[in-house]
Formats: sequence, structure tokens, C-alpha cells
Amino acid sequence: MTSSLVEILMAAAAEHAERPALIVGDRQLRYRELMTEASRVAATLQSYPGDNNPFVAVLGARDVATYTQLVGTLFAGRAYLPLEPEARAERLAGLVDRAGTSWVLTTPAHAELAAAVCELSERALTVVVTGGAIPAGLALSAPHRLLGERDLRAPMDHEVPECDPDRPVYMLFTSGSTGQPKGVVISDSNARAFLAAMRELMPLTEQDVVAQLFKLTFDPGTGVMLQAWASGAALVVPPADFGMLDEAHLIDAHGVTVWTAVPSRSILMRRLRQLRPGAYPSLRYVAHGGEALTRDVVEAWRAAAPHAVIVNQYGPTEATVMVTQYVWDPQASPEESEGDRVPIGHPLPGVEVLVVDGELREVPAGAEGELLVAGPQVARGYWRDAQRTAVAFVRLPGRAGVYYRTGDIVRRRGPGGPLHFLGRADDQIKVLGRRIELGEVEAVARKVLGVPHVAALGWPRTEGGYDGVEIVAAVSGARDVTADRVAMAALLPPEAVPRRVHMVDELPLSSNGKIDRRALEVLLSGDRGNG
Repeated sequence: MTSSLVEILMAAAAEHAERPALIVGDRQLRYRELMTEASRVAATLQSYPGDNNPFVAVLGARDVATYTQLVGTLFAGRAYLPLEPEARAERLAGLVDRAGTSWVLTTPAHAELAAAVCELSERALTVVVTGGAIPAGLALSAPHRLLGERDLRAPMDHEVPECDPDRPVYMLFTSGSTGQPKGVVISDSNARAFLAAMRELMPLTEQDVVAQLFKLTFDPGTGVMLQAWASGAALVVPPADFGMLDEAHLIDAHGVTVWTAVPSRSILMRRLRQLRPGAYPSLRYVAHGGEALTRDVVEAWRAAAPHAVIVNQYGPTEATVMVTQYVWDPQASPEESEGDRVPIGHPLPGVEVLVVDGELREVPAGAEGELLVAGPQVARGYWRDAQRTAVAFVRLPGRAGVYYRTGDIVRRRGPGGPLHFLGRADDQIKVLGRRIELGEVEAVARKVLGVPHVAALGWPRTEGGYDGVEIVAAVSGARDVTADRVAMAALLPPEAVPRRVHMVDELPLSSNGKIDRRALEVLLSGDRGNG
């Protein structure tokens, strides 16, 4: 009989009950303690009658309570929707309403933000504060409900959900080109397929110590967490005041063995001289994903972590964290790389990839085309969005299953060779590894500025992607661009909020009548902007 994701996690916890499961700053929870706290959350969720909506919003970040809330949501047979506290209440309320949830789990540090979300939401919400006392004076107006630690049910007083491969386990909202974010729903079977593939390619044990450097709204954060806890490993989460200068200390202090990050993080570590030869002998795996990985970053890590396997991972949120992996080989990899870029590698077990042309016909090896992905890790579509699901999740003549159109342009060098990422087929960019649809930023900017002619650009460029987003708009007259940026921040994820707004008389156009983005980049390189 196939075990569900919950059963996999519970079995690992039972086997390693007294081993460390979660370390945040100076706090440590053993698996037994993590399961106890999670089961209290689960029992509470199950004790209140509700609708058929499967989602529970979790508003938190780098603290013990947030992680127990995530596990508790799964134990209750529900799916978690992580919300990042850096976002504005207006945006968070919009995500809660789009998900249709009635629950927001949070911590004392973010309880006031949760209350603000309630006031802006169209739904009657139950807010549960764990990890400490509810802040003094905090109250919710009807029809909202506020619960605290004393309202939680007894541990182990919940029913273990039956194995249902189609049950959602989490949903992440990704940037959408129309201005509306897309909800990617990952099922129990999707998550289990990912874990099975990773156990084969990157096996962890209870002796491993896994660093969790990602936001929970970024799918590698879920991938790292599930890999660790399905293996009995310890998950180390940097505390809220963690900074880039603390990277080396984190590895040394906890004996970290698995390090996964976006390449831009490693680039900064190298600039800060943290990748000194032999600096990290404890590391077994160093993995990168989310951005293009370059050979100089790999070589720096090979020197700093001489015992580690260096891997490059690739995958869209719609296909459960990652679908290809490339293991660096000092002999073969320099030849297999495209210039300075490391390949994104070969598909995970069970994953099928196709490289196709504009008509969705497979191209021969060596030709470039859009990458399509199929297999048990691929989600069924976007939450309550049949139109965009039909565009992105397609069936091909003569082939079984559904293929997800990644929008990424790739090339495979020769039969059986690794895949190489070349770029995007659209205006999507990566900012610190996070997907940003420039169309979404432009739609919000047009709404806020009240003008039709707006261009969003990734700027400045980095080795792995972009540092941020900037706006160029055809605006007549003076404006308070600081207020405009605040208004945009209420509608966009933090990474997509324009860092500057540049006002011009008119946008430059190319010979075919489209916005000349190269001319705009020249403008940005010499313009300090209006705010």
C-alpha cells in the first residue's frame, strides 16, 4: 500500500523521535516535540466545522511556530498556503480571498498583520496565533474569530487523513502576466514523486543537517523541508536577524551537510570572501537552483567544500520544485557547459521532457526550443483558473499525459546530452531566484499611474538574473512617485515592487513598433530615476 506524504513524515518522526528535527537560532525541537506541537494544530483545525476548501493560510517566516503550523496543516488533511510577512496586507488579503480559505495561522510577531488582512478580506476568517501570547489589545471585528495557544486541542487528538493521491498539500501563488497571480496546487502524489526521485539522486540520512535558506513562498523552501523531514535529518532555519555575513557561522556552528541556495547568494558569499579553500569540510551536497549557475561559482564551491557533490537543479513551481539535475564532473562538465553556464542537466526519474518548436513539435537534438515537462510531479493546473490552465497544461497528439509548458528556451547538445537553459520565450525574469512576470508589474503600474504606456524591466543585471525591477512610464506632469511605489507595493510581491520609477515623455519604439527595451536599458544605466 502506498504511504501518503503525512504517513511518510510520521514514520520518519517515529523512527527518529529523539533526534533534532528543527533548529531556529538557539531553539531546537526533536521530532517527538515537532510532532506533538503539529498535532495540536491539526486537532484544532479538525475540531471546527468548515467548508470544503482545503487551504489554510500560514503567515510566518523563520520561527518554530510557523513550521509546526505547516506540519499541523498537513496532519489535518489540509493544504498550506504560505504568506510572506514582508508583503502588504492588501496583497495578502487578495491571496486569501483567491484561495477561498477561512483560516490564517500566524505567530505573535505577525498577529497585527493578520488582523489587518481580516479587515481587508471578503471572507470570515479564523486567526490562530501560536508560539506565544496574543499581543495585548489585539481583537478582531465580527465575523472574524481569534484563537490562541489556550484554544489549541490536546496533542495526538486528531485523525490521520486517509491516503488520497489527489489531495492538495500546498499551494503557491506565482506571478501572472495579466496582473493576477496564479495559484499552483501541488498534490500528495506530486510531492511523493518528488521525494522518491530525490531519495534516488540525492539521498539524505538522519545524520544530515540541512540548511533552509529559502522563503516558504518559494517552492525550494518546501522541497528542502520535505527532503529533510522525510529522511530524519535536522532542518536548520536561520533566525529572523540572519544576514549574509552569518553564512559561514551557520555552516560551522551546526555542522551543515546540505546547502541549497540561489546562485546569487553564492556570488555574494564569494565577494565577501566566504568561499575560502577548505572552509566547509562538513558539506556533502551543495545545490543551486532558481537562476543560471556559472562555472566560477562552481569552482569556488569545489575549493571551499572539497568533500561535497556540486549539483545544479532546475524546475518550475508547476512541476514540484525541480525536474532536472546536473552533477558537476571536473572532467566532463567543462566541455558540457555552454560558455560559462552550467547545464541544467537530465530529467529526474519519472519525469519526461520534450524540446519543441512553436507548433509544439519535437525538435532534433542540438536545436533550441521550449521545454515541456510531463510526469507524476506535474500539477493539474491553476487554482480556479481554467483559462490559464488550458494554455499552460497541454496534451500532445500521439502522446499520453499532460505536458506543462515552462516557457523556458533550452537546447540539448546531442542525443543523451544534458539540457542547457538559454532564456525565456516571454517577459518573465528571475529576481533573486523568484519568478516575476513583467506583465504583472506593468498591469499594476498602469493601474496605479493611470497611464497606458508603461514598461517594466529587470534591472540591474546580475550573473544569475536581476537584482530588481524598475518602471519606465510615459507620464506628463509631476507625480509623487514615492506614493506610487507604496501603492504598487500593496498589489505586488515584495521582489516585484519597482525600485525606481522613471518618467519620460514617450517610450522609445523599435522599427516594428514595439517598445525598444535595449534603449530603455541604456536609459536606466544613466538615469538615477524619480524615486
